[in-house]
Amino acid sequence: MTVFSPELHSLPLESLTDVLENPQAVLLDVRDPDEFVRGHHPQAINCPLTSLDKFQADKSRTYYLICKTGKRSQQANIILLEQGYSAYSFSQGMEAWQGPISK
Repeated sequence: MTVFSPELHSLPLESLTDVLENPQAVLLDVRDPDEFVRGHHPQAINCPLTSLDKFQADKSRTYYLICKTGKRSQQANIILLEQGYSAYSFSQGMEAWQGPISK
């Protein structure tokens, strides 16, 4: 029996600003809402990891995933790839982000 294992796409956090210049890029913050409101990237949309099984969006867009440290975004990456989305996670998370944040 063959088990499907999607190829994970991980990007360095330093590339975040560049990838968001693409109008087809969507930044999803997969942290819980209480973490999100404490500080998030200004372009991020909160979509908690626990809700990704219900995620439905435009499959022609590219989704970039961020969390606190990079672990949940990797899990989210697997879920979205299995659902047929183009998805990339960042190797680090908001803990390491040095750019602007919104609250």
